Amino acid sequence: MTAPPTFRSYHSGGASALVAEVPLETALAEGTADLSLTCRELCTLPPQLLTSATAETLVSLDLSRNRIEELPSGLACLRKLEVLDLSRNRLRALPAELPPALRSLLLLSNQLRRRSLPLVSLAALPDLTLLDLRYNSKLGSADMAAALNEAMPASSLTLTALASWG
Repeated sequence: MTAPPTFRSYHSGGASALVAEVPLETALAEGTADLSLTCRELCTLPPQLLTSATAETLVSLDLSRNRIEELPSGLACLRKLEVLDLSRNRLRALPAELPPALRSLLLLSNQLRRRSLPLVSLAALPDLTLLDLRYNSKLGSADMAAALNEAMPASSLTLTALASWG
């Protein structure tokens, strides 16, 4: 009999520290604040992530280095989520509703397209200070920078390395 897949579960208390390799169900049932599901070859978000006790407590979620092509529309139910790392996936679009407490949204090296970015939703995130869109070759750096500046003119948003957009 094979063991269920394990995922790294982190907790915060100043600095995040590795707790243990635990089954996903255990991490979700315990109401984890920080969860790393990086390098798991995930094609979709685990559906139980949006319906578990963790949905109420999750502050940081690392889904980088997977194969995620699409995010569920229910992502906004992660009401306390401040950091979302979706770097190095296969995303072509973002859902219209995003978690309201987002401070950092890392979307480095995906397949995002300008028309599929919900600029109005991004502009409505009051605490968003970091948006990393580097190496999304379908965005177009100059046009995208202008569109973001127009959507969020008075924002304290840091757009990471606009000159590096591929």
